[in-house]
Formats: sequence, structure tokens, C-alpha cells
Amino acid sequence: MLRIINSDGDIIYPGDFIDVMERSGMVVHVGYLVIEKCCALIQQLKPYLTEGFPIPLSVNVSAIQFSQEDFVPQVARILAKYNIAPGEIHFEITESVSALNNKKVIATMQQLTQLGPIALDDFGTGYSSLSYLSTMPVDIVKIDRSFVSQLPEDTSSTAILKAVLYVCRVFGMTTVAEGVETAEQAFYLKQSGCNIFQGYYYSKPMPTEDFIAMVISRANKLSHTA
Repeated sequence: MLRIINSDGDIIYPGDFIDVMERSGMVVHVGYLVIEKCCALIQQLKPYLTEGFPIPLSVNVSAIQFSQEDFVPQVARILAKYNIAPGEIHFEITESVSALNNKKVIATMQQLTQLGPIALDDFGTGYSSLSYLSTMPVDIVKIDRSFVSQLPEDTSSTAILKAVLYVCRVFGMTTVAEGVETAEQAFYLKQSGCNIFQGYYYSKPMPTEDFIAMVISRANKLSHTA
């Protein structure tokens, strides 16, 4: 969702500016702004969402924002402002947050789960291990694209994928495959029992206006076929 468009009309992606925002401390203010924008978007889309067509939006939470003493109360205030019910928005935390794995972090996560599910982002690329899943209040595990991009040919990636999917099933966690770009990857993931897929195979990032138009169009099609 977060993009910068420069004076030439070129799009600057998060990977090129998130580090600067974190070093400057701007990431805290921008993080709350993104949550507020997502809540406003959910409110706008609510008339078109049904039980068979839910679209929970996810927001990334940086380690710096997550560590703020008033983080959960601030998020609760924003959700209340837009009348957002628990579960209508998901919170994605980075592996740098999960790696702390201390009492304060877990306590904050437990408070946050009262506002919405927590997703562990880019799982398998850095600090996180399967053992974390047994101790942290995580609802969703997002499998990093570096494993998905090698499917189904690479035996190491398929072995890791199957191990993650098995552990997540045991703990009742939802699994999301990131970076799905081909029909072959989507088919293999479905056959392996992955719950949700995301990636360019389904859609590239788009402006908010285009996303709203797409949701309305698909919701209308569903209502006509029901």
C-alpha cells in the first residue's frame, strides 16, 4: 500500500525508503497513518463485503513502532475511530520483532491479538525458527517468497515448505505463501495444503482507487451469481 511517487511520476517502493524512515524515527508516525488509511478503506468497502467475500487488510508493523509503550492503545484508538471490529485488520510483524521473544514482546502481542490476528511476515529468512511458533501468539505465518520461487522443482524448498505447513496445521495457524507468480506454484501450494496465496500471479500492486473498483466489480458479480 505504501508507495512514494516522485516528481517525475516514478514509483519508489518500500525497500528503497523504509530504512531511512526507521533511522529517522518517521516510521512510527507513518505506521499509524497507514493503519488509519487501511481502516478508512475498510469502512469504504464494508457495503460490498459479505461472508463469502471477506477482504481483511493487513498492515506491516515495524519493530520500532511495535516497541512504543503506547502502541496497542494507539491502534485501539484508531480502530475505534473507524468502528473496525476485531479481525477486520491484520497486523504483520517482522522477524526482528519475533526474534526478541521476551515477556514484554509476547505481552504486547497478546494485547494486539484482541484487536486483530497477528501474522509473522517473511517466515524462514532470518531469525525465526519453527520453535517460535509454539511460544508466540501468532495466528498467521507468511512463507517467504524465496522458498515459493523455487517450487516445485527445488527439493530443499519443498521440504522446508512441507515442514512449515505441517507445524502450522498442528498449531492451528493459517499459512500464506508470498510471491506466487506461476500457475505451477499455485497448484503445488494448494495440493500441499497452504491456505492463502499472494503474488503477481493474482495481481500486481495497484492504486487504491483501482483496488476499490476491482472489489466492487467482483462483489457485484458474486451477488448476481448467488
